[in-house]
Amino acid sequence: MFLFDREVKTYTIKAPNGLEVIFDSKTNLIMPNGKYPNEKYPDLVKAPEIKARMILDARKEMDSSPYKNYKPLLYKKDSIVNGFMGAKTSNLYMLEWKKIYLQESVKGKEIAPWTNSEKAYYQSLNGRERYNYLVARSGIESSIIVYKHIALREIDRPKEQIYLQTYDKAKKEYEALLLSIEKEDFYFKSDDEIDQIYKTRYAKFESVIQKLEFVYTKSRDYKAGLLLAEVYMNDAYYVAAALAQYPYDDKEELSLSIKRIKSTIQAKTKQSVNILLELIEAYSLPDAYYGMYRYCVIQKQSGSVVKVYYNAPNTIKTPEYWFELALQYGSYDAFRALSNDWDR
Repeated sequence: MFLFDREVKTYTIKAPNGLEVIFDSKTNLIMPNGKYPNEKYPDLVKAPEIKARMILDARKEMDSSPYKNYKPLLYKKDSIVNGFMGAKTSNLYMLEWKKIYLQESVKGKEIAPWTNSEKAYYQSLNGRERYNYLVARSGIESSIIVYKHIALREIDRPKEQIYLQTYDKAKKEYEALLLSIEKEDFYFKSDDEIDQIYKTRYAKFESVIQKLEFVYTKSRDYKAGLLLAEVYMNDAYYVAAALAQYPYDDKEELSLSIKRIKSTIQAKTKQSVNILLELIEAYSLPDAYYGMYRYCVIQKQSGSVVKVYYNAPNTIKTPEYWFELALQYGSYDAFRALSNDWDR
């Protein structure tokens, strides 16, 4: 729901995704929803201008299309011609399309080149899904005769199934672990109970990491790589690792426990950055650009374990640099952060 002054004159544009967006008639900017700017996202004051320009440009492109006023020709069931219903001009026109669809595909016909992101998606599929994806991409399923899914060849590759199942299991374990950390309550717990909590938490982190490292090193699956890089950046992982091995009595001593695993923090954080850069180099992956942005933000946060014990090289650039690239390559998380959970 947009909140705005009733006296402000507005107009509505329907965006390509079907969303009706309210504009200020005077400024041609999207009417704000009252959520920005705020302390968490101070730069979102720029969001209305960026979103407005984005939608207006899209509408301009659509309006300039020679097919803007296109109306499809439809069959009318009034007579039979060559086994098809209809004998009017539009129906005869459709009969020509019928001949084209039922012809054998042209040999040597070029198919759109693969993008890096599409390659990454394709490699994340198992054998059966890869085959079916190639069939669909070849254009076979766009003909009048549509192959049913069961008619496609079923290919099973046990190793790929193991990678996919292991990734899914690691993802579920990680999500459950983050939820348990968020809800953890240390009140009225003894020191022994607290020590056990951190030991259990550390063991669960290690279980997730072990699974993701296995999948990424064996298959180079981009989803496993992104999640592994995220875990390596999680302060909660290093706190659990430190306190599981070196329990402390007073909160002032937490830094001493953390300091003892400095080499681990440095090694894991470096691995995180290397994974993201690998995915960027191989696929120009939008989520990897956004991962580098998140890493740079962590480096600027006071009190971050990763910031204290890992110095980012100068080549890492700035958060703004990576955020712009994430937007450019179409990262959903970047658009969502920019628009402050804009209703999609």
